[in-house]
Amino acid sequence: MGNGADFSEVPGSIGFNENDTSNICGDNSLNVIGIGSKNHSSITYTQIAFTDTATTTRDLHIQAGSIACNAGADLGCYFVTDIDGGVRVQWDIGADGYGIGMAKRAREQ
Repeated sequence: MGNGADFSEVPGSIGFNENDTSNICGDNSLNVIGIGSKNHSSITYTQIAFTDTATTTRDLHIQAGSIACNAGADLGCYFVTDIDGGVRVQWDIGADGYGIGMAKRAREQ
């Protein structure tokens, strides 16, 4: 899960490198590039705080207290809305901005 931007990508390179930020993974694979304050390794679903991870009712919006809250790179020069169409002010890791678009989702249900 990530939203990092790599502004120094070497042409032809593939995968993560030391320029990547704002990523979360469930194992220690980010250790290969070094764990900075914006990369998080060995994270559990509980720490990500998804709304619901059950197969039949899956809702991958993040909840308060998620390690992803306010941990994303500001990608406002590329886009400003989240997956629900809410305007991002604080940048969270992932497609959804916590707390924005919630009223819209509630109306649609």
